[in-house]
Amino acid sequence: MRLVRFTPVLSILLLVSAVLAATGEALDRLGEAHFIRVIGFPGVIRLEPIVWFGIVNLGSSLLGLLAVEAVIRRLDTSTTASAANALLIINALRLAAIVAFGLAGNFWLALAAYWSVGLLGSVIGPIQDGWLNRSIDPGVRATVFSVMGQADALGQMTGGPAIGAVGTRFGLRAAMVTAGLALSPALILYSRARHAGPETRRAMD
Repeated sequence: MRLVRFTPVLSILLLVSAVLAATGEALDRLGEAHFIRVIGFPGVIRLEPIVWFGIVNLGSSLLGLLAVEAVIRRLDTSTTASAANALLIINALRLAAIVAFGLAGNFWLALAAYWSVGLLGSVIGPIQDGWLNRSIDPGVRATVFSVMGQADALGQMTGGPAIGAVGTRFGLRAAMVTAGLALSPALILYSRARHAGPETRRAMD
């Protein structure tokens, strides 16, 4: 509690973790249903849904690996401001990609949007973890990461069912769009983090 209270960056990243988890939970639980029930698969290439999902997930994994490698080499995330700026841009693009996935009118547009969501999501973790590692004292690092995991779980437990309820009431398109818009608080928090105060090492002094 003392760390969270006196470390603006840490408190912001805890809230961000919960927000990202809510969106991620909705995509994990409803993304496949959206493909099956709303988008459908191409009739020209007759494959079973399980084969299509294998192709979709393989493509997403490969793009994610390439994206992480490119980000690590090219992006400067060595300071709080640079990391926050990078995450702000990446999450804004991810929000747009999730909304596009929800509104896509055919399989290929949906696939492009879905792969974009996965690609952008794969680079968030490495940047955010690196930011945390630089911001916290080694003596409390394990505890901080444990608390971040709890924030992630809380986001899944609260945000996931809430977005699922939207899907039940208004349909899967509405749920996907809601999942995208649920990232909006993260954009505000990353913007605030650019001007956050002293990091954890100072807070512990």
